[in-house]
Amino acid sequence: MEILYIVSTLKNSGPTNQLYSLIKGLPSSVVVNILTLSGEEELSRREDFLKLGVSVSTLNLGRLESLFLSKQRVKRIIESIMPDIIHSQGIRADIILSKMKKIEDKWFSTSHNYPYEDYYMKFGVFKGRIMAANHIRALKKCKNLISCSNTIQKKLMSVNVNSESIQNGIVISDFEALPFKQKEKGKDVVFITVGSLIARKNADFIFRAFDSYNIKNKLYVLGDGPELEHLKCKYHHKENILFLGNVNDVDTYLNLSDVFISSSLSEGLPNTVLEALSCGKVAILSDIESHREIFDVSGGSVHLFSLEDEGNSLGQLLLSPMKLHSQKQSLDATNIVSKNFSSEVMASKYYSRYKLKRGSNV
Repeated sequence: MEILYIVSTLKNSGPTNQLYSLIKGLPSSVVVNILTLSGEEELSRREDFLKLGVSVSTLNLGRLESLFLSKQRVKRIIESIMPDIIHSQGIRADIILSKMKKIEDKWFSTSHNYPYEDYYMKFGVFKGRIMAANHIRALKKCKNLISCSNTIQKKLMSVNVNSESIQNGIVISDFEALPFKQKEKGKDVVFITVGSLIARKNADFIFRAFDSYNIKNKLYVLGDGPELEHLKCKYHHKENILFLGNVNDVDTYLNLSDVFISSSLSEGLPNTVLEALSCGKVAILSDIESHREIFDVSGGSVHLFSLEDEGNSLGQLLLSPMKLHSQKQSLDATNIVSKNFSSEVMASKYYSRYKLKRGSNV
């Protein structure tokens, strides 16, 4: 079987990390090609894909250029490779493939977000509405659409987009738990949050709770984004909130911490939560559908808090850190990832769909 994956870039992001997990989990007999529409910038994972033996090429087009010039170039590459499966992810790749003829049966796409939420928050109502409508129109043309979570599947169904759910998975060997060490005092429990500092991630909700409830525990903040400088300035008086920016060794900081926090407003199925759980960390998460999807199989390693009570439920959790720190919860965390959210589990489901579509002889 030969597969061509088409994406915008291989920038280090949730969808790129999921693509890496998928490819790494596929059988070694599968020949994998990746085509990016634009050149790589900072924080690219291109080298990681090359180390997997994947062929990576690029059209090296700007975002505007790719909308007008890429269709014929992509078509020529498809004709030269003649892959059994063509798999896209992202708005640009999805729209390009939705306009092509004679590839419908072999075209797969993975939806990592609900466009009407994600694009509104990221680009504003006017631009976001246009982008979301165009993306939804493209997704409706994909006969083999996969949602990265049950939550995204349900939301797409609400706008008449049919898809099958295959939950995200991570490479567990990249996020292995260290032996559990019991903390003697609640003040020694270390918290961590990981992700882009953008409106959708809603990180300020966490910092307000730390401030309002005068939480003294250390909080590592990993990630960059347009809100970083504002938040650093706003909470400069909280010496225990440590803004570390983007780091290459997220697993190191996870293993220096005890409890993971996310206050996101919307998610697909967040890698950062799965990575933290794989490292044996208890997670306290905002009560949104995608987080509840993880909570439902968590066995006690995930706690939910409301976004509707001005941080009171989060504050109460933060005030009792020792209740979030036990060996049983840590073991539950690693177990649910290996059972439900590993790259092997995810890749086997994708591979089954690929084989079913192309026949058992590919």
